[in-house]
Amino acid sequence: MRTPEGTLPDGNTRLYGVIGNPVSHSLSPTMHTAAFQSLSLNNVYLSFQFDSLDQALFKQAFNLIGICGFNITVPYKQEIIYFLDDISPQAKFLNSVNTVEIKDGRWIGHSTDGEGYIRSVEEFFPNLRDSSVQLLGAGGSAAAISYALLNAGVKKLMISNRTIGKAEKLVERLVQQFEPKRVEVGSYKKESYDLLVNTTSVGMDGESCPCSKELVEQAKIVSDIIYKPATTPLLKMAESMGKKIQNGLNMLIYQGAASFQIWTKQPAPVDVMKRVCKNQHYL
Repeated sequence: MRTPEGTLPDGNTRLYGVIGNPVSHSLSPTMHTAAFQSLSLNNVYLSFQFDSLDQALFKQAFNLIGICGFNITVPYKQEIIYFLDDISPQAKFLNSVNTVEIKDGRWIGHSTDGEGYIRSVEEFFPNLRDSSVQLLGAGGSAAAISYALLNAGVKKLMISNRTIGKAEKLVERLVQQFEPKRVEVGSYKKESYDLLVNTTSVGMDGESCPCSKELVEQAKIVSDIIYKPATTPLLKMAESMGKKIQNGLNMLIYQGAASFQIWTKQPAPVDVMKRVCKNQHYL
């Protein structure tokens, strides 16, 4: 474990944070700190980078420093489940957790990624219902967003992944809850669709693109859940074709707002979170 910069909070301060690898790019500490301050809450939010989650030490360390809740980002949204005492029904179905609530010493897992994505994309694409979607990826974020898209009423969802078996397993789980004709494994066949969504981490390096030019050409709108860089190679390609594009910044804000409410039991100051994130994002 690499300890965060600065000193640990005193006994009167409630500690929250985010774990992942990497996390140095994360805007979550800036966003949540501003939210806590705006409501005069004596809380601190830090980032913790783990090269691996050691079952013997990870939970013990977090309990020792008295953490009250935390977010999880790649690559630990599924691995974190092994450390939990309880899990929400939706997160259990998705096999993905991005928020841990600590209540009476018990670790409870939630998934707010899907809610965050839907709130962000509906601002950008109000005709989401009855649309067709091509989704890239089959990990924790893909599961949460797929479930949320189908629940929001998309007409057709195609899930594509470099490892076809993972996409097939995700589709099998979704079919348990939704009509089979609404979700299938992506075949990369030539057909137009309304929205292309990248849920993978491909593009965070500013150089890689998760799919072919042909796939981008078939979409009307392109969305990438990566927010740093602000314009990924996928979004640059789409923009050069005249497509409408969206990065993952608003998804980060809205999933963070949902986490904030789980921890504090009060509505998040979304306007504050948006302002500080957008100021920091484009510095």
